[in-house]
Amino acid sequence: MIDGDDEALRFAGSRAFDVLEGTVRAPAERHNPGLDVRTAAQLCWSAMQGLIELHPKMARRVDRR
Repeated sequence: MIDGDDEALRFAGSRAFDVLEGTVRAPAERHNPGLDVRTAAQLCWSAMQGLIELHPKMARRVDRR
């Protein structure tokens, strides 16, 4: 999906992941201190990427109704 040669896009993606990781860390520190925050953030990131891939297909189904 992203051109790995584009340094600006790589930086933006890395920064977005950092924000996500911080968002996962905040409640984990209070509610689940043993959580592997990095792995949880990677799972969230993967799920988001999957939804991005599915969106066009889901939108077409809604439009057909």
